[in-house]
Amino acid sequence: MGYNKCCIPGCSTKYGHDLILRIFPTDSILKTKWRQNLGNIRISQSSAVCELHFAQSEFEKIREDGKKKLKQNAVPSLSEEVRCHLSRLSLCIESDHSYNKLLPDKEECYV
Repeated sequence: MGYNKCCIPGCSTKYGHDLILRIFPTDSILKTKWRQNLGNIRISQSSAVCELHFAQSEFEKIREDGKKKLKQNAVPSLSEEVRCHLSRLSLCIESDHSYNKLLPDKEECYV
């Protein structure tokens, strides 16, 4: 595996944090969508984006093994929904260092 951390500037997610890291797609159309949504970031063949930069709608609804999985054509985003998700995760990490425990979705998000 060539990737070991999220390539989004300011994101500290690394391989092994119990978060999905997804490498940039090889499909040129999908790769272009990723680049457009993420802005002008530097990428390489092994660049990856962590699950925190994907809206919840980009994940499969049900999996037999209970794990999260991104949809095949998922596109990362720096949208308000994603920033709110990151904000809730950041609060939890600061309080108990748990990557799996998020504040409830109904909590207010101030970004």
